[in-house]
Amino acid sequence: MCNGKKQDLTPIYVHVGGLDFCIESAMKNTVYVRLLGEGVQVYRPVSASQTTFDVYIIGDADIYDPEDEEWEFLPGTRVVVEERVLEGKVVLVAIAESKGT
Repeated sequence: MCNGKKQDLTPIYVHVGGLDFCIESAMKNTVYVRLLGEGVQVYRPVSASQTTFDVYIIGDADIYDPEDEEWEFLPGTRVVVEERVLEGKVVLVAIAESKGT
């Protein structure tokens, strides 16, 4: 967190003109996470908090059930997303774990 006080806000770090800025945001989005072991390509829509332009933190720990589904990225994981077309809609899909902070 930028100021360490607002737990419901997500810090977004921006580097502009040699300066670093932190903007706290409550921006949440739906990110699609691939389900493993399904035999076909299947995605689970989950809530995620944006931290930078293309990096989100996967949420929905309360609905994650490892006995029922195997998510490619677990709740709490920082992921890189890209826009893809799924079932005729442009959506954000988690494609890799983010190595940055």
